[in-house]
Amino acid sequence: MMSAVNDAIDVLRDIERRSRASARGLPEQVEVKTTWAGVGFRVGEARLVAPLGIIREILTFPLITRVPGAKQWMKGVANVRGTLLPITDLNCFLQGEPTPVRRQTRVLVIDNGAMGAGLLVNEVLGLRHFFQEEFSSDTGLMTDFVRRFVSGVYRQSNENWGSVDLHAIIESEDFMHVAA
Repeated sequence: MMSAVNDAIDVLRDIERRSRASARGLPEQVEVKTTWAGVGFRVGEARLVAPLGIIREILTFPLITRVPGAKQWMKGVANVRGTLLPITDLNCFLQGEPTPVRRQTRVLVIDNGAMGAGLLVNEVLGLRHFFQEEFSSDTGLMTDFVRRFVSGVYRQSNENWGSVDLHAIIESEDFMHVAA
């Protein structure tokens, strides 16, 4: 009987030895990094990014009807599927230079619950993903004209992407006064 127990223990030890010899190591521990995603776009030469949930739609340049007596940056209103949408030239609003309308020019449609707004930008640069460690609250890396609406900067591939608060723009005192 003792021999049977010793044989069983030897068998178990042999199984353990062979298992350890052929076992693969534990999976490599991979560092998980927190990411942030937003829509990238260009206003003048500034690369900006806004959170996904802010932008409701991206339009090609629509047919616009001018509003008499409005400031230069208020391009007018567009009929977007039966709803009048005010269109603002974001570059003209921020730094006084009209955005040239080209093939890549787009309108970012946003709303803050009370009103919708279309913001004309030079181009949309697509969905952008950033790691949290790429974020800096140093807004000094951004150009002056947009700095007051930027909460920080993502630095990626030697490019600065300003994290812009589009709601702060459309709710600003200057934005509300469109009459010339």
